[in-house]
Amino acid sequence: MNGATAVVLVLFCVISQSLAQTPAKAKNSTKPTPKPTVPPGQLKCRVFNITIKLTNTSFSEDFQNVHSKDFTNTRIELEAGIHQAFDGYKPFQALKVHQFTKSADGKVLAHFYLEFKGNGTHLKNLIAALAKGKLGVLTVQPTLVKAGCFVNTPVPMVCSYPCPTVCAPSCSSLCCGQYQPPPVMLPPPPPPPPPPQCPGPCSPACAPTCSPACCQTAYYSPYGKRHHAPKPNKEDVQKLRKHLLKKHAKKH
Repeated sequence: MNGATAVVLVLFCVISQSLAQTPAKAKNSTKPTPKPTVPPGQLKCRVFNITIKLTNTSFSEDFQNVHSKDFTNTRIELEAGIHQAFDGYKPFQALKVHQFTKSADGKVLAHFYLEFKGNGTHLKNLIAALAKGKLGVLTVQPTLVKAGCFVNTPVPMVCSYPCPTVCAPSCSSLCCGQYQPPPVMLPPPPPPPPPPQCPGPCSPACAPTCSPACCQTAYYSPYGKRHHAPKPNKEDVQKLRKHLLKKHAKKH
């Protein structure tokens, strides 16, 4: 009985050792092979979707409004830095900064598209510029946060009326709500009224005082030929004659 027990114990130990070694080999043999990650410098695309980090720029709610000063100024500085990085690179065609978001440490993540004439490894200039820690006047993380191929060309950068094109491609209600419609153009003011006229037969040149002295001396002066002057009223002519006779009689 003791001998049989000893044999069983020996066999159990041998089997246990073989089982302990077998799972490790099986586990290693069934482990999936990871897919190789393409470095950004070797990524071949025509349109790239890029994210970089602005390490010296703190995020605020103004970056969610495309009309704000922070959004506009940062976008202009970023575009200038990218154009500077690709200066002289002929395949470079277009750039579109479409969003700023908040990073985990409260800084700004800039998202933009880069379009080139054809597929290729076009990011070497950008990677070299980022490695210096500066992109134009902006301080940046020396490596790309994200880089990938945009399979299709970005959607048309337009929004439905009355949302402005600057809100594309998201066309969010927050952005569209900031849009102010163009001011209504008011019609020009009416021309000034004509100057007051003197009663006939006084000349219009005597207005607005219409003094007797002016009316007596300027009756015929503003008209060229006699038939151009309006025909005076008989009663007014008689009154004017009586006035002139009285004035003449007083002098003599």
